[in-house]
Amino acid sequence: MNLDELLNLDPDECDEHNRTLFDRETRGNDGTLVFFGASTLGRIMLDAMRARKRGVLAFADNRPLLWGTEVDGVEVLSPRDAVAAFPAAAFVVTIYHDADVRRQLAEMGCRHATSVAAMIWKHDLICPTQRGYGSARTATAAADEIRAAFALLADEESRQVFLAQLQWRMKLGSGKIPARPPREAYFPADLFALGEDEVFIDGGAYDGDSIRDFLSRTGGKARRVVGIEPDPVQYGTLLAYAREHADVIETYLAALSGVAGEVPFLATGRMDARISDQGTTRVESITLDDLAHHWPTFVKLDIEGYEAEVLQGGRRMIAHSRPVLAVCAYHKYADLWEIPRLLHDIAPDFSIHLHAYSEGWWELICYAVPPERLRAACPRCRGRGKVFFGGLGPESHFGECPDCLGTGTLQGISSPKREITGASPTN
Repeated sequence: MNLDELLNLDPDECDEHNRTLFDRETRGNDGTLVFFGASTLGRIMLDAMRARKRGVLAFADNRPLLWGTEVDGVEVLSPRDAVAAFPAAAFVVTIYHDADVRRQLAEMGCRHATSVAAMIWKHDLICPTQRGYGSARTATAAADEIRAAFALLADEESRQVFLAQLQWRMKLGSGKIPARPPREAYFPADLFALGEDEVFIDGGAYDGDSIRDFLSRTGGKARRVVGIEPDPVQYGTLLAYAREHADVIETYLAALSGVAGEVPFLATGRMDARISDQGTTRVESITLDDLAHHWPTFVKLDIEGYEAEVLQGGRRMIAHSRPVLAVCAYHKYADLWEIPRLLHDIAPDFSIHLHAYSEGWWELICYAVPPERLRAACPRCRGRGKVFFGGLGPESHFGECPDCLGTGTLQGISSPKREITGASPTN
């Protein structure tokens, strides 16, 4: 569907579709539940259902080490054992990348599988880390803002992702989101290159997982890495890792916010830890502008719905340092169009790109890349830097691409195409 078609959808029909999707996909179930996925999302949704006085029979999980154990008082079974034990239960896929799992369940004979999004809609649940659902009226009422955001996107992939995400928000399960592999999240090599002299600020550093990924891509080299994490449990893991790389990494036990001071914080030790009025503690809050002295070259933000506020508190730093920005755009329904518009307002000459790393509304990242950092792939060598010379004889070999002189990139192409990049060939 194109943008006009989506914005002309009847919001009441969309909402009714979403409310009834769970029942349609699990028709014939006996009213009981099994969750597939015993990690953070599964545990969050278990808490939500228990608050509604609804239990869960079991977790199914693909990790053998968990089989026969309990997570939050619920037994964990192998998927095959769970399907055999509870053939009439509704299986809710409580992981972020559910397409493969739903195929797996179908192959095992499960007839009542659905997504966590459908369950959220049916029971009107609040998922603290995933507030990207809501009435389709949210979108139709913001038609002008949505059109403005769509016009900012710099390449066709981003536009297709935007349309698919909007359709998914308005009408669950309709359309297919063009998702990239999760391993590419935050650091898409076809969009910009990482150097050995980066200053990386990780806002919402969790246990250091993104910092590890970043350093693995730079060969362990960087001018500075700054990790900000407010949850004490996860900060402890982050700090232990940082101490192993004290020459590169420094950490802050603090929350990034739009204003420096203190904020109420709900410390759960999980991915749903967040700034909240229901917070169990108070933590120091700092702004991106407070970190301007680092002169960052790359900023990643995964702040559980506070990304916009954090960006507002970083206008001075962004203007002065001009870092690549990788910002989560899925924690709130309107993030899809509000985050690109805000990034453009803060840095009007940056190139705006939207990449999806999941089949649902989550794992959506908006990139704002200064033009001097954009990577444009060479069409001759498809971004590899080398081309094959000769046929099958002894003179055939891989050599430096004459069009880009082995760099894999050409200057002056502002909208890189993902399909023309790839790993460097080897002899």
